[in-house]
Amino acid sequence: MTQTEENLERQLEEIEALSSIYENCLTIESNTRYSLVISEGSLEVILEVSVPPDYPSSSPPTYQLSAPFLRGAMRHQLSGQLEQIFLENMGECVVFQWAEEIRTFLQTNTKDSFEKQTEDLCEDLEESLTLEKVEKIEDCPEIVTGDTLEDRKSVFQGHVAQVKSVEEVK
Repeated sequence: MTQTEENLERQLEEIEALSSIYENCLTIESNTRYSLVISEGSLEVILEVSVPPDYPSSSPPTYQLSAPFLRGAMRHQLSGQLEQIFLENMGECVVFQWAEEIRTFLQTNTKDSFEKQTEDLCEDLEESLTLEKVEKIEDCPEIVTGDTLEDRKSVFQGHVAQVKSVEEVK
């Protein structure tokens, strides 16, 4: 059996195992793309996975985390943990371990901690925008706003300003 055939067999076994463990939480798009919904309390993370042909023997799967409440340092921390799992288990299937790591992460970080993080971020952003606006208001060039355009449930609106320096851009 070639390495490619062995990888494919192991990928299919992993999908079969995930299907039996996570029944209704797994959506399979193809043998190489699937997503897994991981819920803990009122928190939910969608782990979207794509596996290259040389996974698991030599390459990791690529993943995307879909979790609006997960931002900044906490998202970075979770991503680091997932990458560490792959490094510690090179040559092995890791998606189940990733799913369980995400579940553990959600259990140890309550909804309150995610909401607090979001509130802090919003306050910091609001404060910095307010300070910047107050400091730069007199240097602001005239901004001309166009009409709104609607196309397939999307709304667009253009804004233009003539600037002569980088400071005016800022």
